Amino acid sequence: MLLEKLGFTLLHLNITSSPCNASVSYSFNLKMEDDCNLGSADEITEAVRQIFDC
Repeated sequence: MLLEKLGFTLLHLNITSSPCNASVSYSFNLKMEDDCNLGSADEITEAVRQIFDC
């Protein structure tokens, strides 16, 4: 899993979809492990967005 390669452990995941307007909402809790090289909230946000970008 790509999140694990970045140094995160997935603790909880919730996916909600709405077929009428074709939108999907992801909500998840991550644990940052000691080997994670991302240091700021902006870096984490950008890395996660890249993973889920379609």
